[in-house]
Amino acid sequence: MRHIPGNRSHQVEFYFDRTINLQGLQFDLNYDRRRMRLTRVRTDLPGFSSDNLSFDPSTASLKASWIESNSFNGTNLPAGTPIATLSFVAGNISACSNISFNESNLRAEVYENG
Repeated sequence: MRHIPGNRSHQVEFYFDRTINLQGLQFDLNYDRRRMRLTRVRTDLPGFSSDNLSFDPSTASLKASWIESNSFNGTNLPAGTPIATLSFVAGNISACSNISFNESNLRAEVYENG
């Protein structure tokens, strides 16, 4: 858990700890909407667009589903390369909040070549 001062923005990066030939992924993330507000999702995955995201601010749920469509080889990502960066703004008070995968709604999965 990380402390974010009130009314400040913070970025959270998601990455793999090893090199991967990524062919696809899916996940559902949740956070405490009373303490944080999602302001931006950024990724450099080829072909990833807003069509790959579903966001419901009333439940603070962010779903993503992406398949690399340009080749059967996948997208080579060296260890530590961000697959996504989420930007949040903390509420008016200093906040601590978890960001978690919601496995009951959509199982987090990664598809790789190799």
